[in-house]
Amino acid sequence: MALSEDITDRKQAEAALRKSERELRTIIETIPAFVVSALPDGSVDFLSQSLADYTGFSREQWLGWGWSDLVHPEDADRVVDKWRAALAGGEPLEVEASHRRADGKYRWYLVRQVPLRDDKGNIVRWYGTLHDIEDRIQVEAALRKSEERNRILLQINNAIITNLTQQALLHSISDALRPVIPFDRCAITLYQPERDSFRFLAVEGELHSDYFQTGLEFSRDETCGSWAFEHLRPLVRRDLEKEQQYPNERRLAAEGIQSMCVVPLALQGKCIGLLSVVSQQRDRYSDEDAAFFRKWRTRLHWRFRTCSPSRKLTA
Repeated sequence: MALSEDITDRKQAEAALRKSERELRTIIETIPAFVVSALPDGSVDFLSQSLADYTGFSREQWLGWGWSDLVHPEDADRVVDKWRAALAGGEPLEVEASHRRADGKYRWYLVRQVPLRDDKGNIVRWYGTLHDIEDRIQVEAALRKSEERNRILLQINNAIITNLTQQALLHSISDALRPVIPFDRCAITLYQPERDSFRFLAVEGELHSDYFQTGLEFSRDETCGSWAFEHLRPLVRRDLEKEQQYPNERRLAAEGIQSMCVVPLALQGKCIGLLSVVSQQRDRYSDEDAAFFRKWRTRLHWRFRTCSPSRKLTA
């Protein structure tokens, strides 16, 4: 005797479940955020494929606590501590941290984790998202940098109009510059037209140099400053070992200097000297730094053009 069972309803339910799962995966992979879930103990048990692709980590590497290897070393301890605190307290987590992508570069993400509880209030799972906030972080950093540089401009302007000797003036300027444009040495050189040379008027910095010394004079064609002098434009060397063209650059490179920025002190097409900063770090200076120097070089030019090293500047 043959028996048969109508399984139409079960098949329809299974088909509906598969469709629902496909739709859920589609949503997870298309929303503008990465998605993860974790067990009550905090170990990751699911992540969106887009997150695995972005990081270059396999799902197996991600599961458990393997995700912590992708957090920037400067942020890792802080993020892990906050996650453990959220697990212990059962409270939602929100933390910003830099995460490594597959090419090794880092981007900032806002990580959010919220607990799912059962009817008795027990946490059965955590659901989380990672939102890319790199652009916001960059804008905020640029704003802070702009505000800091505006403050430095005011400080430099105050130094310029204060009754200071030339050496004291450079000291005040160098102290103001360090927070935004670090350097190992800073110097002002004045042009000596009768000898077509430059003379170091004032030098600041802790790095000893046989070349950077107050009173030292050298011919204009020896130095890369001649280019800035002639073109009335700042000169930036990001890698002195590769970009050196002048005798003074070879001397600086031999002393361990790897980058520099030279700014002409010019007014109405006339240059009286140079302001220069150098660093033992490669790629320290940028065109943005040069533009910052140009905002106040005219006033510095005016201050130095009629002053001797020993006489005080008058307002």
